Amino acid sequence: MATPANVTTSTVGTFKVSAIGFGSIEQGNISFEDDGEGFKVRVFKTEIGVTQSFELVFSRKQPSEQYDVKDLTALYHKESAGEYFDYGPVSGTVKVWYTDSPRKTKGEFDMEMKKIKGDPGGPVKLSVTGSFDLSNS
Repeated sequence: MATPANVTTSTVGTFKVSAIGFGSIEQGNISFEDDGEGFKVRVFKTEIGVTQSFELVFSRKQPSEQYDVKDLTALYHKESAGEYFDYGPVSGTVKVWYTDSPRKTKGEFDMEMKKIKGDPGGPVKLSVTGSFDLSNS
């Protein structure tokens, strides 16, 4: 069940992402959003003029599931010095666990991503790994 529009939730937990060639995103602003049928997790961080974000969108809620990255939406975004790069998944897996009450999710991911949009330069491909353990209060 989706969180009603008039109810504010706060996401707590950990979210770590490592992208070979781009470094890591740890903590920053984290979110865990329920859309009724599925859910989205996201980490976003701006530090010394560099903005990075990573998000995963799951179309359904299952207690435990392993996804091929081709079966979900994933995006890695980086902006620095007026340039930006967006990467989408090519291969890899995401293992995710979900509970509705209390609303919690955790997961591990390992994927290869390719540049799908952005300025010239930057790596054409990224190896991205990480984990998250999030809940809403």
